[in-house]
Amino acid sequence: MTESYRAWCTDVYVNSRLNVRMELPRGRDTLLEFFERVRKGFPDMTQFRRFREELVLEAEPSAPVHRWVAVRGTHVRAGVVNAPSTEEFLALHAFLLEAAPFYLGIRPLDVESLELMYGFDMECRGNHDAVIAEALLSGSPLGRLMTGPGFVPGACQPTIGLAVEGEPDLDITVEVKSKTGQESGRDDEAPDPIGVHVNFRSQVSGLEIKAISGLMFDLAGRAEAFVESRIVSGVLAPLHEAIAFGRSGGE
Repeated sequence: MTESYRAWCTDVYVNSRLNVRMELPRGRDTLLEFFERVRKGFPDMTQFRRFREELVLEAEPSAPVHRWVAVRGTHVRAGVVNAPSTEEFLALHAFLLEAAPFYLGIRPLDVESLELMYGFDMECRGNHDAVIAEALLSGSPLGRLMTGPGFVPGACQPTIGLAVEGEPDLDITVEVKSKTGQESGRDDEAPDPIGVHVNFRSQVSGLEIKAISGLMFDLAGRAEAFVESRIVSGVLAPLHEAIAFGRSGGE
């Protein structure tokens, strides 16, 4: 999947999140056994650390594909960045959905929802909010509201929520995230990226544990089709053009 988006993006990533209703185990031995199992499945994941209330295992900085797994409170998360194929993007997520229930004691009644997010980062040195407004809102009533003499967009991060007809348990969220409303990055630094996040969230109450991995693959297929049919032409291409030609509203 990555190669097909390289023309548009600096980084492509796929994140998953399994949400449960009850607190996950916090015992040292239980968590270490779980993370050791992940490390054995993906030997380049050797960096183990704590961030506040979250424990994270991630790949070495030199690894060609960056992978990470995190456990916190009532969810287990994972991410894969710049994998060369769809199969490699999804391998860690499938592994996690099989290992986590066994090692962390997750049962069908405990599972609340499964989320799969496709993310696209696009380096941008200009005013992110102005670039987003120009690329996605130009010519619209909202776009006209944000531009004009004496005005520069200072906050423009569109979020769209979509329901799927006939599927009340599934919802889709598309977010365009700016990192700064000011000029991003010195000339000798890599600029911060504009992020495009496409999140598929499915309520999975009562679903058998062994079926959750299959649900993840189903969400992945639908998410990729959605990105290809709507996000590439409707979001990524306009943003890429605005960044490439330096159109950032107030510039």
